[in-house]
Amino acid sequence: MPYCIHGDQKIEISDQQEQTYNALQKAAERIGLNNYAKQQRAWLKNRKSVKTFRFVVTDGHQRVIDAMSKVLSGKITPEEAMGILHEYEVLKERLSTF
Repeated sequence: MPYCIHGDQKIEISDQQEQTYNALQKAAERIGLNNYAKQQRAWLKNRKSVKTFRFVVTDGHQRVIDAMSKVLSGKITPEEAMGILHEYEVLKERLSTF
């Protein structure tokens, strides 16, 4: 059975939790990449007024990141975590194109 290490504890996780975690991780990477590209394009247009580029994590991205740790600790079920991926705001960020 798969496990994860949280601090100094070894926590056993189910296959469903592991699959959900992997799906959330891919979605978080995709959302982060899309948001980074959008924010960088906006910064390049306004580069003269804003001297440094700063990446800001959106609410949808933060919800997915938080769900990753919650699903491993058992605070939410894998079904609830996958439900987060199907909310409109998260879907919009996840499936947007550059």
